Amino acid sequence: MGPLAATNNVTQQAIYLTRGNVLDWDIMALPQDPDKDKQALLEVLGSLAGNGLLPAAEQKCTLAVNAWAAARRRNVAPTERDQQIVTRLQSIQALGTAPDVLSSEAAKLPGFLAALDR
Repeated sequence: MGPLAATNNVTQQAIYLTRGNVLDWDIMALPQDPDKDKQALLEVLGSLAGNGLLPAAEQKCTLAVNAWAAARRRNVAPTERDQQIVTRLQSIQALGTAPDVLSSEAAKLPGFLAALDR
């Protein structure tokens, strides 16, 4: 893990918890660079926009991603709304770049955003 972390400019600190007579290792994923994460999420948004995402929804998501990355840079918690939008974009990112997936998600995203605004 050490060489992989060094290659990706990530600092790691092992965390271990003892439970009874057994030593368990909990491996936690550390956050990546906020700017790299932001860029990746903005690329997802660009793909969604190219597959029918409405401009107003794209703008709301872009603002949320920018605010989320800025909060991470300052080491403060992002707003719940920004975090929910980013989490949704990350889940879309994990689905891949198939046009039918992107079109479907682009169509669903405005409803998701409207529900957050209620």
